[in-house]
Amino acid sequence: NAINEKNALQLQYYYNFSDKEERYSELILAEPLADNFILDVNADIKTERHNLELTHFIYPNDSLKFVWGLSAQADYVQSALYLGTDEKIKQNQYRGFVNIEWDINSSNTINVGGLVEKNDYSDAELSPRLSLIHAFNQQHKVRIGISRAIRSPFTYESLGEFSYSQELTSGGAPTFTLLENVIRGNTELKNEKITSHEIVYLGAFMNSSLLFNARLFYDVVDDYIDTIKEEDTNDDPNIILYDDVVLVFQNPINSTTQGLELELDYRIDPSLRIIASGAVLNITSNSEATSLSVPRHSFSLLASKQFNEKYNGSLGYYFVDQFKWMDARPSSDGKYSTDDYHTIDMRLSRNLKFSSTDGSISLVLKNLLDDYSDYQRQPSNSTAPVVIQNTTAYIDLRLRF
Repeated sequence: NAINEKNALQLQYYYNFSDKEERYSELILAEPLADNFILDVNADIKTERHNLELTHFIYPNDSLKFVWGLSAQADYVQSALYLGTDEKIKQNQYRGFVNIEWDINSSNTINVGGLVEKNDYSDAELSPRLSLIHAFNQQHKVRIGISRAIRSPFTYESLGEFSYSQELTSGGAPTFTLLENVIRGNTELKNEKITSHEIVYLGAFMNSSLLFNARLFYDVVDDYIDTIKEEDTNDDPNIILYDDVVLVFQNPINSTTQGLELELDYRIDPSLRIIASGAVLNITSNSEATSLSVPRHSFSLLASKQFNEKYNGSLGYYFVDQFKWMDARPSSDGKYSTDDYHTIDMRLSRNLKFSSTDGSISLVLKNLLDDYSDYQRQPSNSTAPVVIQNTTAYIDLRLRF
């Protein structure tokens, strides 16, 4: 709501509710140690979020913009399987932020800001940011920036108690309880932190029909949250552990990412556009899985053509280097879980117009080259996902009302 031409207040309330029901049963063959039994699993998850945010926009003059705000958020989670209780767990989060944009002159703009946040499971943290944009002229600009951001642990990471338990019998008589502790939360977790440094070039050529962007960046990640194996113990003589290890959330991973991203956008004429982009990335980390978790090289080339008012089409080529998903096992012939792959996609569309609505119908062809796996090319067992991408074709119909 505008107070005057130099002040505006915005108040937003956001609510989200999710109720996911997932229940299944599995026959467990325990003989001869105990009678076979059916394990009933209730994996229901119910979540609820309330978020209230106040933002104040202040424009003292044409060269200065000032924005500040406050927000409060309450999350509720209920899941007996993953939290070890039927009770609803609440997590509160509070934030305060400010940002100043100052046009020093026609060639230089500075942005400075910060965000302070606090929740029930971690300490208060400041996330500052600073950037400077210098325009050599209307066609060539450079942006230099540094920023810091955090991710606080969520409820499952802090309070999770994911386990299975079953009272066993032998000949129908009760014997003991079998317990498998799978994942355990950690209330001592630190916030994940990422510090980003970047230099960006923005260029416009040929009367701005050709745009070229280049971004050189260096990111440092500290205290990344992941699970590590720890010894599991039990002092109750009536309970037997299925396994002597349990996964516990910790902050074990630190990494640095260096990269170069390039993009070329060429509007040859009003009906024909070509976009080429590519990236070179390198991660160093105390975790090998993290170091291999992104493709070192990737490239894409997209051409789109408007033939007339009714018909348009596009053709895309994509290349992604081999890498390893962090939750996938490496292949037996190397340390990656995927192959590098090339693919071509094509789309031909016809615009539709009716008296009361409009839309489009398209023929879409995907992966016109060889089949590939973009997850795990050699599964660890017969039921593990492989995720083979085949050549596919389908009709896409869209109508707007």
